[in-house]
Amino acid sequence: MSSGYRRNLLRYKRQQKTKVGLNLDKIWNTYYEFTGLTSNVSRQLNFAGIAIVWLFVEETDNGICLKMSLIIGLLCFVLSFWFDLAQYLYLSILHFLEARKLEKSGQYDTQVLLNDRLIGFANVFFFGKIIFTLAAYCWIATFFVMHLGADNDLHPAGKKVSCQASKVQQQLQLPSKVKRQ
Repeated sequence: MSSGYRRNLLRYKRQQKTKVGLNLDKIWNTYYEFTGLTSNVSRQLNFAGIAIVWLFVEETDNGICLKMSLIIGLLCFVLSFWFDLAQYLYLSILHFLEARKLEKSGQYDTQVLLNDRLIGFANVFFFGKIIFTLAAYCWIATFFVMHLGADNDLHPAGKKVSCQASKVQQQLQLPSKVKRQ
């Protein structure tokens, strides 16, 4: 064997060892696995974020009060949950309608490809819930940055969050009959 042939053979073997054996089906399965995991993590982060916001609820004579950045963060968490629900509801309806169409035509063993645009529209909901989760945490971070240095604003266990009732906050306050448990 010549040294050039041996060198090329070794280079070829190294390339074969470093190649990741993925075909299109494996790539899509990995994509679905990671998007499912991302949805689960997003959901858990939403629950944790709502708990963080709840720590800073202040009870007043007129009800409960919350800083505007936390209210917006809470709204973003709720919107993320709605986008999560919308994604699964949309895909469920889409697959149900396709299954009913195949059943009515008697094509029980037929493999079909769903319209890429219809399936792709579910990504709007997927990325929407991720964006709203990130936005909510940005609003919570804004609350911490703005109130971290203040003496009386950031004490969930001790002092109350001082809420100066603006017109917007007065509209968002719950009646005094609602008590924090």
